[in-house]
Amino acid sequence: MLYFQKRCMSMYRCYCADTKHYNILLGVLALGFLVRLALITRLPGGLNQDETYAGYEAFSMLKYGTDSWGYRMPVYFVSWGSGMNVLNSYLMIPFIAILGPTTLALRLPQALLGCASLVVFYLLLKELFSKKAALAGLIVAAVCPWHIMMSRWGLESNIAPGMLLFGFYFFMVGLRRPGFLIASAVSYGLCLYAYATMWAFVPFLLGGQIIFALCYKKLKFNKFTVISAAALAALGIPLILFLLVQSGRIPEIRTFFMSIPKMPVMRDSDFAFQNFGEPDQYRNLFDLIIKQFDGGHYNSLPNFGLYYLFSLPLAIYGVRVLWKRAKQQQKNRVLPTAILPLYYLAAALALCVMISRINVNRINALHFAILIPCGAAIGRFFEKRRYKPVFWAAAAAYAVSFLMFINVYTTKGPSFQHAEEPLRFAASLSETSPICITTHIYHPTVLYCVAQPTDEYVKTVVYDNPRAPWMSAQSFGRFTFGDDVGMLDRNTIYIIENYSGQRFREAGFTVKQFDGYSVAYI
Repeated sequence: MLYFQKRCMSMYRCYCADTKHYNILLGVLALGFLVRLALITRLPGGLNQDETYAGYEAFSMLKYGTDSWGYRMPVYFVSWGSGMNVLNSYLMIPFIAILGPTTLALRLPQALLGCASLVVFYLLLKELFSKKAALAGLIVAAVCPWHIMMSRWGLESNIAPGMLLFGFYFFMVGLRRPGFLIASAVSYGLCLYAYATMWAFVPFLLGGQIIFALCYKKLKFNKFTVISAAALAALGIPLILFLLVQSGRIPEIRTFFMSIPKMPVMRDSDFAFQNFGEPDQYRNLFDLIIKQFDGGHYNSLPNFGLYYLFSLPLAIYGVRVLWKRAKQQQKNRVLPTAILPLYYLAAALALCVMISRINVNRINALHFAILIPCGAAIGRFFEKRRYKPVFWAAAAAYAVSFLMFINVYTTKGPSFQHAEEPLRFAASLSETSPICITTHIYHPTVLYCVAQPTDEYVKTVVYDNPRAPWMSAQSFGRFTFGDDVGMLDRNTIYIIENYSGQRFREAGFTVKQFDGYSVAYI
């Protein structure tokens, strides 16, 4: 009877502990979701030209069956002339179908992927350590400035870090449950369509993981590995064909279900293996990692950095934690999976050195590779009783920094072009009147905000800098661009800077002012 009572009490304590754990987990995830989803149509303010171009490509494929250059289901967009990654646009299609061409439809895919990344980050740390350590480590990602800011706007290349994390986690789980290798292969394959630098990084990262699995006899020839290889090949072959098209070895491919376009300009200088031998590359990368700021306020804020400036010592300590964990696993004759995050970090650093014109977005393969050791360090502090004071000090530092960051971000955060309202208002005034844009509003922002018919755009667009890496439209449909207005045409609707309204008022135009631009019309 006494044994039974002790057993019941033990089970009850475990239940209470689990309930407390999962309640805290849900609280941390709820906080993480909130700061990634709340007010995403207003923070950051306005619209970025890259997210509107990705949105217009999605709108074009949804409504007209082709992209903005007339290609059906391309594996890589022509867009600006030198290309654009496609995955984000394909993810936008269902949201635009439901919500229309809105700011919310542009940003939901990235925001939801950011939320899903938090769950996978927790599961990854739990796979490496304990659920207690994983919960503590999750805090690092939940309040991370880079991840919060990245999740809140639709830059197409920023889909890549989440897909990388999914592929990495599913591979680790797949070492003991082979069915997850298929999910890993699909995640890595889709990652290739998220950012072109992944074409070099994914084979390198996945190749190292496969060698690790073969060395420890955890990868066997079975239906799961065959399906995984087939899925990865199916996703990778179109991009191999794309490179062959760009090199001129085969003509461009157009089919009813897929297109492989020939780029007017190929940006092959963005990545170069010879950069590995350039000392400046190492200095630039080191400088960016230390300062955690590249001048782009949409990526990070000064004084806060990408992961908070005090996180780098934690990351260094986390590397030590992972290394000791791997040695302990080997000593206990357990698969040393803690080696894999260290390889991920080393591979990401090597990739970043080879990227030209290093900035936060271009090295986005690195950020989770740094956050994993940070999470490992915090988890270690929380797990070990003697380190509890260090954990609470670090937790307090993260809490205070997070509150300060949110205050600055919501009051002085980044802002893009506030062109959506004036463009839609101008288009609503008349269905046929010419619209002259006299200020520097990017043409894809116009395309998306007014839902420009793609067939008309393809037939009428004139570029002012053909064969440039970033082509801009001189005119299309009833829209023209240029700050040299000359004589004012009373039949034309003008979109102007707010400070330019007096000239138009004197000429008899009505000027309606918006946040950023004005519309002059008669």
